[in-house]
Amino acid sequence: MLARGDYYEPATGRSVDLSNQQEQEAVFERLGHLLEPLTRSGKIVYILLTPPGGPMADPRWIARSFLRYPFIPLAAHHSRVEHVNAMVLRAAKISNARIIDPADYLCSEQGCRIVDALGSPIYKDPTHLRASYVRKHVDFLDPLLTAPRKRAASPSSSPTGP
Repeated sequence: MLARGDYYEPATGRSVDLSNQQEQEAVFERLGHLLEPLTRSGKIVYILLTPPGGPMADPRWIARSFLRYPFIPLAAHHSRVEHVNAMVLRAAKISNARIIDPADYLCSEQGCRIVDALGSPIYKDPTHLRASYVRKHVDFLDPLLTAPRKRAASPSSSPTGP
């Protein structure tokens, strides 16, 4: 994520060098302050931590490899994402946002699965799950997206009449 090189400061339009540790921390601190008014106004804000993935999850690597690892070791996942996730957690603390860690749902004590039961890759690239896998197996966000909403009063039922 941090190595892409296409990040810009919205207020100024200047390029942000995320290879610089201080710049990284400043960006995530600004994120926390940007989200803070939303939570202060009563909105519930969720931040998704970095999901499992990485080079071992890349289907191109799986296709080239004679070794078939069904899992990314959990320790390897945590090691890969701990730096970014620590900054995201600080932003969440500033803004009082709620955190969702995909690893809590996509990983077990064995590790984070990279192929399905038939040995097919579940990632489309090193960091993104295949849509077909998500539709069938990833439902931890569903309750957030399908929560009942308060219905607005219809014009005919308003206290002042139609």
